[in-house]
Amino acid sequence: MSAPRILIAVDSINVNDSSGSRANVAIIQNLRDTGFQLTVIHSSYREIEIPGVETRNIGELKSDINYWLSRAQRVAQRWSNLPLHRYQEGRFGFSFTFFNDVNRFRNELKNYDPAKFDLIITLSKGGSFRPHGAVLHSQVWHAKWLAYIHDPYPSHLYPEPYTWTESGHLLKEAFMRRIIHKATFVGFPSQMLLEHMSAFFPEVKEKSVVIPHQNESAQNSLTDVPEYFDARLFNLVHAGNLMKQRDPAGLIQGFKDFLNENPQAQNNARLYLIGPASYHQKAIEAAIANVPQIVFLPKGEPYYTVMGIQNNAAVNIILEADAPDSPFLPAKMVNCTAAEKPILHLGPARSETMRLLGADYPWHATISDSKTIAKIFAQLFERHQEQTLKADYPVAELKTYFEATHLKQLIVEKCLNRN
Repeated sequence: MSAPRILIAVDSINVNDSSGSRANVAIIQNLRDTGFQLTVIHSSYREIEIPGVETRNIGELKSDINYWLSRAQRVAQRWSNLPLHRYQEGRFGFSFTFFNDVNRFRNELKNYDPAKFDLIITLSKGGSFRPHGAVLHSQVWHAKWLAYIHDPYPSHLYPEPYTWTESGHLLKEAFMRRIIHKATFVGFPSQMLLEHMSAFFPEVKEKSVVIPHQNESAQNSLTDVPEYFDARLFNLVHAGNLMKQRDPAGLIQGFKDFLNENPQAQNNARLYLIGPASYHQKAIEAAIANVPQIVFLPKGEPYYTVMGIQNNAAVNIILEADAPDSPFLPAKMVNCTAAEKPILHLGPARSETMRLLGADYPWHATISDSKTIAKIFAQLFERHQEQTLKADYPVAELKTYFEATHLKQLIVEKCLNRN
């Protein structure tokens, strides 16, 4: 009996362009590693190979009127200095570029016979659901369609404090409603996100499957670190985008207080902030001006370099927004649990992260509680000095949850053997 064949339509498989792309590639690699035959169509704007996977970078579709309208709009917007895209999205829901990209995927789908595939999976990144839009308008695929929804959509359905409304938000909401209705399966990376979205789209409950972000099989063996990183020290690592809602001020103050209260840590502790922080950058630079123990790398590091750093950290940090709850599964949590190091969670107690770490997980505080953060650092530092530092969460259970075997079980039981 031949292995099941899956067609995957995805925005990008360039692991260095976003955490969303990295999460998508991990899903693809783990499906491959468990024996599925994969064909991946993507719009990464360059050829990218994934060993053992048939990949195709879809070309531009210049015969589509939206291609030329999008370029004309950009020129007009540049000359007029007016936000023309907002008017257009308010009228049609989406940009001309979005419509062109949807049509590019639709055009590519015509090259594949649904009868030769057991499943089609659509993956996206950020606020882009172009592959979903393509399959939505390709009815022959609906009976085999798993629509993966990585974040709340549209933006006005985000929980606090991520509260903003996009142009054409009602049209975008109707678009998502059609996707959920037409897809046979709807996937989410977290149980809490499934529950959050089902409050707006009740049909989700009937066809949903939780497919967590995936641990790449290769990442456990990544141990190389840059020269500036001394793995012998008490290294506290936050890797990822510090967007507006993820204010690191409490973390920084807590670390500074920890250094002041524990003089022996002055030469033995480092806090690494790796990744962009455009909204907070000036405040961070001012706060760490006279604190050489804090290393701020706003330009980031290559993805696999970051993995090596996380695998050699004393403690990895997950920082979420200051909110009543957080339905998100941070992609970095997969890397952090794979590293088998303690995790400091800064965020809501009611969150997907804490659901997985456990309700009684000890290394947790809200992001602004610098006093508790300082106390936790002191406790962890003492264990580091005594060489008794270890993960205080169910390592084996979480590694299994994020690994390929569990993914295969979900796809087979929920999607392929549903009858």
